[in-house]
Amino acid sequence: MQRIEPCDLPDSSEGWPYGTFITEIPTFQQARELLGPSNYEIRNQKSKYYFDILPSKARNRLRLSKHDQAEEYMFANGAIENIDPAGAKRHLPLHVKVIKYKTFKIDRGTVLDVTSSVDYWPGLDAKEELYTYVYIEKLIVEAEAKLIVHGNVFVLNCDEIVFEGESDESKSWDFEIRILGTHHPAYGRIRNFRAINGKNGLNGLKGSDASEIKSTPSIFGPIIEECSESDLNGENGTDGSEGEHGTHGQNGGMSMLADLRIRKLSNFGKGRLRIFGQASAGYTGGNGGDGGNGGNGGKPVVNPKTKEYGAQGKGGNGGVGGNGGHGGNGGLSSNIFIEIPKGYVECLELDSQDSKGGKGGEKGEGGLHGASDFLEKSIQERANSGKPGRNGRSRPGPAIMILSNAFEPATSV
Repeated sequence: MQRIEPCDLPDSSEGWPYGTFITEIPTFQQARELLGPSNYEIRNQKSKYYFDILPSKARNRLRLSKHDQAEEYMFANGAIENIDPAGAKRHLPLHVKVIKYKTFKIDRGTVLDVTSSVDYWPGLDAKEELYTYVYIEKLIVEAEAKLIVHGNVFVLNCDEIVFEGESDESKSWDFEIRILGTHHPAYGRIRNFRAINGKNGLNGLKGSDASEIKSTPSIFGPIIEECSESDLNGENGTDGSEGEHGTHGQNGGMSMLADLRIRKLSNFGKGRLRIFGQASAGYTGGNGGDGGNGGNGGKPVVNPKTKEYGAQGKGGNGGVGGNGGHGGNGGLSSNIFIEIPKGYVECLELDSQDSKGGKGGEKGEGGLHGASDFLEKSIQERANSGKPGRNGRSRPGPAIMILSNAFEPATSV
């Protein structure tokens, strides 16, 4: 991981310094001033969307509304008194990566990943919410260039985005901004660890064979040692044990708020700037373990008097296969806001995709029942297999909202 030097917060009269650095913002009030939009009307518009759209309703059911109230205060027009003090204390200070350049170019087919990482702050929890603030006065891009962020609260501030070179007509876009989920799974009260395959059941033991009945030769014929009926029979095999169930897959990582502020587009045709949003897919459930095979029954011996076999020992039952673990649900999504003059709206192509549920784990196979007939080989049957895990649910993609009165309307595209 590249080391990025820390930086002090700028004074209110100054802007962020140029370069790439990390910093910490100790209060939500300072975050509102340093990261949020300055346009009061834009803030009001955002607040109208915050708790009245499908992804937000899903988040409310999962008790994320307290988190979103803090976010609404910083990036919209929420009230500071709505922020839960105890919940806020856990997330302060805010950990922010800042990237600021006068001019920056993303070459053809190049991916610029601006994602912040907990590795920049040694000792920080691996799942801490991180912030990335990018301010590029003139961003130059070529065909198939991409700017990507994974699971950070993200602000992109561009005075101008300029497309250079020839378009690839086989693609519907020239430049793509991708808002994706975290690399790590979401927090969960139950699914805290990656799915584990269930262990296979142990095989049963073979039953002991009956001991040969001893006889002593005599002039009257063989003299048979005294034996009971059970001495002629083989012992039963023991049962195989059940396969363990696979554990459930974790839920996919969340995609966080993205606030894109674009003042001007140059050389972009209709729909050639693509904004894509999708949270991470759920993780696969663990496979169920196979049941152990039942032990074969022991072999009987021949009764020297009757020349008939004793009873074959019964084979043990095979163990039932374990169930596959359920796949994790797709990640939750936050809003994507786009502030752009009306004249450039037709240059946008918006693509919000639902996050995908993880695949359920495979069922464990039932173990073979032990054989019970040593004279005639028959096809051995199995115990019941487990049930396959259920696939995880998909979750609604991010709501993408265009706020086009943030700046004076553009006169041309």
